[in-house]
Amino acid sequence: MIIQQNKGLFTQNRYNYANTELNKTLNKLSSGYQINKAADNAAGLGISEKMRGQIRGLEQAEQNGLAGISLIQTAESGLAQIQNPNLIRLRELTLQACNDTLTDQDRALIQKEIDAIKNGINDIANNTEFNTIHPLRQDKLSGYFEIEGAENYTMNKYLALNVAPDGSFDLRTNQGYPGSENDDNKILIYGSGKETTKPSILINGSSSDLKANILHPTTFSNGTFKTVYSINGIQVTQYVKLVEDQYEFKYSIENTSNSSQNVGFYFHMDTMLDNDDRAPIIVDNQQLANEKSYVGSDVPNSFEVFNNAGNAELKAKGTITGNNILVAPDEFRVGQYLNIQSPTWTENNRPVGDSGYALKWNERALAPGETLEVNTFYGLGVPPSVIESTWTPSTVDPDYLTLQIGPNSGHHFKVVLTDARIDALGIEGLNILTRENAEQSLAFIDNASLYVSKERSKYGAYQNALEHILSNVRNTNENLTSAESKLRDTDMAKEISKLQRDQVLLQSSQSMMAQINQMSQGVLELLK
Repeated sequence: MIIQQNKGLFTQNRYNYANTELNKTLNKLSSGYQINKAADNAAGLGISEKMRGQIRGLEQAEQNGLAGISLIQTAESGLAQIQNPNLIRLRELTLQACNDTLTDQDRALIQKEIDAIKNGINDIANNTEFNTIHPLRQDKLSGYFEIEGAENYTMNKYLALNVAPDGSFDLRTNQGYPGSENDDNKILIYGSGKETTKPSILINGSSSDLKANILHPTTFSNGTFKTVYSINGIQVTQYVKLVEDQYEFKYSIENTSNSSQNVGFYFHMDTMLDNDDRAPIIVDNQQLANEKSYVGSDVPNSFEVFNNAGNAELKAKGTITGNNILVAPDEFRVGQYLNIQSPTWTENNRPVGDSGYALKWNERALAPGETLEVNTFYGLGVPPSVIESTWTPSTVDPDYLTLQIGPNSGHHFKVVLTDARIDALGIEGLNILTRENAEQSLAFIDNASLYVSKERSKYGAYQNALEHILSNVRNTNENLTSAESKLRDTDMAKEISKLQRDQVLLQSSQSMMAQINQMSQGVLELLK
C-alpha cells in the first residue's frame, strides 16, 4: 500500500482522451462538417478548400454565361428590327423607284423616306445597349467583313471591292484614310473596270482578253474573289482581295495542255479618281505628261495617281516590285488607257491624257502542268493633309467581348460584336433618284440584308453554344459539390454512434477515477 505514486494517471489520461474525442464529435455534429479546422484533416482541408474555390467559380461562371446570353439576345433583337421592317422596306422602296412610271419628283419623295429609314437604322444600332455596352455600334471595328451573295460585295474600313461574274473589279474607297474626309466614297477605276480595263494572257506570240474566255464565273470565299479563265490550253485563275489599304491582284497561270507553251501576262487598268478621268500618274516623284515605258531594271517599285480636278486629297498608289511581289514584271507602262490596252504597244511620246497603266510579264516556257504566278497591288494613297508616319493600317480583329464561362483562367468564350450602322452595311450613300441608281442600290440593300442575316445567325449560334456550355458547367458543379461533400461533410449516423461511445467511455473513466480515490482512503484506516 503506497501513497506517493498516483495510481489514477492511466485512468485520468483515458478520461482526458475520451473528453477530447467527445468534444470533436460534438463539433462535427453541431457544424455538420467533419473538417472544422486544419487539425481535423490537414490534407483534406487543402483539397476541400480548392474544390470550394472551383465550385464558387462554377457558380459565377454560370451567372456570367447567363449575362452573356442576355447581351446576345439584345444584339440579335436589334438586328431583327434593322432587318425587318427597315431593310425590307428599303428594298421595297428601291424596287418601286426602279419603275419608269415614276417621275424624278416621285423618286425624290421616295428618297426622303429612304433617308429617314437609314436614320432609323443608325438610331437602332447606336442605341441598342446592354449594361452601357453597345453591341451594334463598334467604333473600333477595323477587320473587313464578308458578304456572300449575287454581287459578292466586301468592304473594309478604308476600301470597298466588287468583282463581277466576268472578273471585272470595281474599286472604290469606303471611309478612306483617318484625318481626311475628301477621300471617302470615291471611285479608283473607270467604269467599274468592265469595259476599258483589260488584263490579257500572252500565248506563243499572241494575246487574248481574259474576260472573253471565262471558264468559271467569279466566286467568293474567305475574303477572296476567284475567277477562272481558259485559253488554248492555258488556265488562268484571277484572285482579288483587300489587303489593308490596297487591293491585291494575283494571277495563277497553268499550262493544262500536253505540250510546252510560251506564256506571259499583261495587266492593264484604266485609272480614274473620283471625277478625274485624266488623273495624272507620278513615277519617281515626276508627273508623266507623255506616255512612257520602263523596262527591266528601270521598272520602279511603285507609282502614284492623284486627282487633278479639285480634290488634291484623293490619291492612289500602286506597288510593282518589292517583298510582296511574286515575280517582278519585265515592263511598266503609263499612257492613254486605250493606247496601252494592247501588249504590242510601243512608246511614242504621245500625251497621257485619259490615263491608265499596264504591267507586262514577258513570255516564258511553261512545261505541261507548270504554273506561273504573278501579282500586283493598287489602292488608296495617303492624302497630303495626313501625316503618313502617324497612321498604320489596323490589323486587329473586330471588337469582341470575352465571357468567363469557367472557374479558371483561359475558360473563355469570345463574342464578336457587330457594326450595324449604315456605313458598315454599305448603304450610307443609297441613291434612287434615277432608275439606274435604283437598280444599283438593290445590290447594296441585298448585301446589307445578307450581312444582317449572317450576323443574326452568328448570335443564334453563340446562344446555343453558351446554353450547352452552361449545361456542362451545371453538371460539373453538381459532381464537384458531391465530391467536396463526401470529403468535408459529417456522416451524421456515424458521428452519433461515436457520440454514444465517447459518452460511455467518459462516464466509465469518471467512475474508475472515483474507485481509485476510494483505494487511497484505505491507508487512513490503518492510522486510526
